[in-house]
Amino acid sequence: MGGKRPSLGTGRTYPISRSSTSVPADQEKLTPPPNTSEVPPVVPVFPPFVCVLPKVALRRPVEHILYGPPLAPEQHIKGYPEDEFENFIREWAFHHKQIRLKAYSQVGRFGGAGDMGRDVVGYIDPPSSSGKLDIFQCKRYGHGLHPGDVWIELGKLCYYTFVGAFAVPEKYRFVCPEDVGPELGRLLEKPDELRQRLMDEWKKHVEGEIIKKQKIKLEGKLLNYVKAFEFNRVGYKPIHEIVQEFRSTPLYPARFGGGLNIPRSPDKMPPAAIEPGEQRYVDQLIEAYQDHKDDTVKIDTLATHPELETHFNRSRIRYFCAETLRHDLRDNLPEGVTFDQVQDQVLDAVADICDDKKHDSGLGRVNAVTDHAGNYVVQDHPLKGYVNSQILKGVCHQLANVDKLKWVQE
Repeated sequence: MGGKRPSLGTGRTYPISRSSTSVPADQEKLTPPPNTSEVPPVVPVFPPFVCVLPKVALRRPVEHILYGPPLAPEQHIKGYPEDEFENFIREWAFHHKQIRLKAYSQVGRFGGAGDMGRDVVGYIDPPSSSGKLDIFQCKRYGHGLHPGDVWIELGKLCYYTFVGAFAVPEKYRFVCPEDVGPELGRLLEKPDELRQRLMDEWKKHVEGEIIKKQKIKLEGKLLNYVKAFEFNRVGYKPIHEIVQEFRSTPLYPARFGGGLNIPRSPDKMPPAAIEPGEQRYVDQLIEAYQDHKDDTVKIDTLATHPELETHFNRSRIRYFCAETLRHDLRDNLPEGVTFDQVQDQVLDAVADICDDKKHDSGLGRVNAVTDHAGNYVVQDHPLKGYVNSQILKGVCHQLANVDKLKWVQE
């Protein structure tokens, strides 16, 4: 079939030359008219549109879908009001510096009017006006600290140590959610320049702000004191360092989520001699063995019953695994979370099996209960990831140790 095709932009038409073989319309070539040197334009060929979808959808944890992606701790901190920010720094100083590092004998918070420029104090010596201490001055601003943000605080530091209200701190650290800006950062690296800038700004920004309705002029002995003050004690504590150190405290999950982060010890192996603290569950096991065999089974004769001795040793290993976890959790859990809650779950899961009268012996009851406990999945509890089958079986022996489970029943 012949025909003409309009040219692009010329207003002319050219005849279409076709071969005997059918050619798709979008691949037809234009033939120039005879007796002319004009070359027809090439008709552009556009690829067909294909909607391409990713082969694999982006994967997101279920928690992200339900609650949205988690915020970084630093973002949480930026949203704290002033009092809450000071409380957070106090928690960090107490749990990390005092409890974990033993750096302080006491931690106190004085934030508010009349604090003399001391928001959080870590006492190295017992609290006194002359004892060694560190001071953390909290500044809750929406920007990195500028020099103008700290002149009053440095003035208070110099004045109140001058009059003996408290000792010159070993470390004086500014703490701010946004850390410090570049100008103040440079000044903190140059103590002499920091001192000079404070003296230059004293009259305008400091002397009327240390004590309300009173001017503290920088002159005489106070001037000499400031000139000799060791400003290399002054610095700032980066917020990311505080967050990282706070991770080791039991309060981290309650503030920032992410699950518990409890350091684990190697599982303690049972000592050769029975310890006083495990005597009751050991007695219960011997009673179960006697119920299974006869009264000749004693702790001293277990070696003559190899299958019972193996069971006994395995039971002690499981008990001490559970005890190791219980010990690791001590002083490392946030308020409201306890290992007793896990024990209560296990007890509820196995109580009916333990009370069942169909067991052929006390040993049969022990095995049925511990087998069921080993397959139990702890429900909706922060310690879920810390318990395994061996520990859950050990929990059964912990419960027997306080007579919440009894292997031989009347």
